[in-house]
Amino acid sequence: MKAPLMLALLLAAPGFKGKGFSLPDGAVKIDDDRYRLSQNWEEAVKWYKGQYPPAKFPRHTLHSQTTVRAIHIANPAGGEWDGANLYEAGSREVRVYVLNGKEKPEPAK
Repeated sequence: MKAPLMLALLLAAPGFKGKGFSLPDGAVKIDDDRYRLSQNWEEAVKWYKGQYPPAKFPRHTLHSQTTVRAIHIANPAGGEWDGANLYEAGSREVRVYVLNGKEKPEPAK
């Protein structure tokens, strides 16, 4: 099997997470902290509502001048990820960008 295909299959395994942020089955890493989802926009939004309930993980629509649909999911508890942007590009591909968590300050000596 070719290396890129093997890597894609490994990354698409169930329970795959990016920086601690859950990704649905079929997600493929395309760059640092960026993933392509196999679901369409409606399925992805529904899946993330189940994984990260809006009452605990606030969200808002990201506005732009283009035809991109995008939602920001915030992580008020912090940790490995501060938030994630779920968006649908012009080609109707659904992608996720995971925002790094804030680094904790080193304890004073």
